[in-house]
Amino acid sequence: MLQKFFGSRKSILLVFAGIFSLALLLLAWRIVSLQKAASEAVSEPVLKISYCGAEPEELCVLSFGRDVDENMVVNIFVPDRKFPDFYLKIKRTAGESVYECEKDKEVPTNVYCYGDMVNLQERMEISLFAREDERLIAAGDFTLKAILISESALVERADGGSAPEPTVDETPTTSAFFDLPTATATPTKTPVTSYPNSSYP
Repeated sequence: MLQKFFGSRKSILLVFAGIFSLALLLLAWRIVSLQKAASEAVSEPVLKISYCGAEPEELCVLSFGRDVDENMVVNIFVPDRKFPDFYLKIKRTAGESVYECEKDKEVPTNVYCYGDMVNLQERMEISLFAREDERLIAAGDFTLKAILISESALVERADGGSAPEPTVDETPTTSAFFDLPTATATPTKTPVTSYPNSSYP
């Protein structure tokens, strides 16, 4: 009887020991996998972003512009349509600003980011951060050398009357350049032919 009791108890202990060992193995595997994923995420290099060339193939800045609301527009080329959603942080002398970005619906490789205006010839540091996990994707230093103004901004400026309207001068006539003398008609005298008196016999 006692032998049977201790035999069953030993079996139960072995079962619990097996379950506990399996749980420890699963926990250890989970910890190792998480550490591996974290190390891969940390070791992922930060991309270098710069101005685009004639035929862009990598992440780059196409242009800097200005919209009708006087916001700066940063046009960024992304090589892959599955590129993660991101936002910009632009650091300059005046401070750091966040620029919200959205993909062009017609051209998914174009992304437009809107934020505070930057002065011409001002140096700035641009950083791209993933929206999902705040991971730094890319960074680069720029100097704002030119600003593209949208056509809608030009139209609004013309409608508002802030742009001067060109004046059309009257086309000058020939007499405005030259003072031509007026020709007067001088009557000519008809010569009178006179003959000597001839005597007749």
